[in-house]
Amino acid sequence: MNLNRWTHVAVLFLLVWLCCTAVAAGAIHRVESSERSLAVALRSHGVVTLARVSRTQNRDSIEYSYVVAGKRYEEGHFGRGPEGSVSQLTDGQLIHVVYDAANPTRSCYCIVSALSRGVSVASEVVTAAFLTSVFSVVITLMIRRRRGHKAATD
Repeated sequence: MNLNRWTHVAVLFLLVWLCCTAVAAGAIHRVESSERSLAVALRSHGVVTLARVSRTQNRDSIEYSYVVAGKRYEEGHFGRGPEGSVSQLTDGQLIHVVYDAANPTRSCYCIVSALSRGVSVASEVVTAAFLTSVFSVVITLMIRRRRGHKAATD
């Protein structure tokens, strides 16, 4: 492979890597922003209440229901709360959840003090860049191979 082809492959890799990193960083940022927003709301005006586990799923998540001002809300959550990991909970069990007093539809089975205080955008980009590096190599090699195969058949 001559220098011109190596340059072409390097530029192709860089473009694929930048696109993949941008998409991954955006997705990570969106998830982190949502979690940060809930954490801020629960820290500032969260209310602890009892909820009943309505369904445990795959030992990784639960669904629960709780009542605020006579209205019933149903939510779901992953992770760990005051009564332990969701994998230890059973259907019908009473648990403590925290809901947002300003918007009772938002809640979590969690320990509020342990909620994420947020991650910097830079760390989100670094994480995305690392995760997409392998995918970029594979995609670049596939594109390069397809173009090489196409050129050979023309």
